[in-house]
Formats: sequence, structure tokens, C-alpha cells
Amino acid sequence: MLSNYLTRDVVDLNVNVQNAEEAIRYAGELLVKSNLIKPAYVDEMIDTYRNLGPYIVLAPHIAMPHSKPSDNVMKPCLSFCRLQQPIRFNHTENDPVHFVFALAGNDEFGHMALLQSLGKFLMDEENIKKLYTIHDFDGLIEILGKEDKV
Repeated sequence: MLSNYLTRDVVDLNVNVQNAEEAIRYAGELLVKSNLIKPAYVDEMIDTYRNLGPYIVLAPHIAMPHSKPSDNVMKPCLSFCRLQQPIRFNHTENDPVHFVFALAGNDEFGHMALLQSLGKFLMDEENIKKLYTIHDFDGLIEILGKEDKV
């Protein structure tokens, strides 16, 4: 399922940002450029981070910026960024962040289904280890393809 969302245009394995908000904005802009969300949703994700804090760092080294389902989202979507240098999101246990998965939904069902699929993928420690070492988009698709068959 994730391979349907993580297409070449919403994946960047070499992102250079200086802080959490830049990381969120970059991951969101990949979705904007792909016409999956409106720029206002990127602002909503940043506002959510500012207002609710680093709860979006759901696991060690993994941030999942998102906001509530919105009309600024054309359809459920996801982007993935691997950061060149880890960034602090000020989470007490899971910092620093190496991976950013920006998630956007236009209704509760699509939002939750995508979140569950991504959560399942990230629960496998082998997948996370591979995210550190893949060299290109094809490497990511290889990992996702294995998951889609399970």
C-alpha cells in the first residue's frame, strides 16, 4: 500500500535543513509540488507542531508531521525525507530525527488507514535500518514492495 503513496516525486533522500520547522515545510512542499495538498496544509502542519509540540516524533528518529483532515488535502498522501544531518524536534526520548514522513488526509478514514499502514511498516526494525542505507528511490521501492506483499 505505501508504494502507492511514496512515488518518486514525494521522496527525497538527501535533505539539508536546519530545524524542525524547515524539515516539516520541506516534506510538505514535496506534496504541494505534486498537487496533492494546498500550501495552506503545510502551514497547518507547522501550526500543529508549534501548538502541540514534538508529539509528531512517534518513534526514535522518526517524525510524522500532519494536521487534522482538511479541505486543503486533495487526497490522502505521504512524503518521505531522509535528513542529511539529524534535527532536534525537542522530543525527550526520540530525538534526533533522521526521517520525516509528512502525512495528509482529507477525511478521518483515509488519514487513519494511511497512518496504520505507515505504522506497520515502521514497526519492523529491519525496515528502519534499511532506510538509513538505501541509496536511491529504487531501494525504497524494494523495501516497500516487500511490505506490500506481507
